[in-house]
Amino acid sequence: MKNNQKGFGVFEVIILISVLAALILAGFSFANSRNKDGVPSPLSQVSEDTQNTSLSEELEAGELLEDLELSLASVDDLNKLPVKTPETFKAYLNGVLSKNVGSSGCYTLVSINKISSTNVLGGMESVDAETLKHENCFGGAGTVWYLKDGTWKNEGKQAMVSCDSILENKIYSEFINTCAGPAPNYEESGNPNGSISQLKTQ
Repeated sequence: MKNNQKGFGVFEVIILISVLAALILAGFSFANSRNKDGVPSPLSQVSEDTQNTSLSEELEAGELLEDLELSLASVDDLNKLPVKTPETFKAYLNGVLSKNVGSSGCYTLVSINKISSTNVLGGMESVDAETLKHENCFGGAGTVWYLKDGTWKNEGKQAMVSCDSILENKIYSEFINTCAGPAPNYEESGNPNGSISQLKTQ
């Protein structure tokens, strides 16, 4: 009698394992069929969410980061820049600021006030390497950087910029509001490109 009960218990275990294996197999088959039908799996959804987060950290056309008061004197200071700062502009500044390394005289101090995907407003000035003040170092001006043909260039604001230059280099009114008209009068007029916000609707 005991032998029969023991054998019956083993038989029950075998049946239970078979049922569990069948359920697991059915679950995998169902999940695979859902994925083939275009329904994202949890893993692919996480991947898509990560990608979307990465894309959201790039400035869109017409988007503007304002009211910035950043002073950059070294390559390490690039960490002060907002996350959405274009990587190409960071690389440009890296080239400018890396020239300060090892200098015992005058540094180039870069200030940043506004950032967009194609224009940046700020300034560059020559300052003492230790005190970061003018002292025996001179020169500097408000500056607008603009992206042209994949390269960042700058336009100094010591004097009124020509409207032709603004138009050609696609500098918008948030960065230079007025400009000088054609010779011989060089009359002041509004920025012919208008606001950068118009790029949002294009």
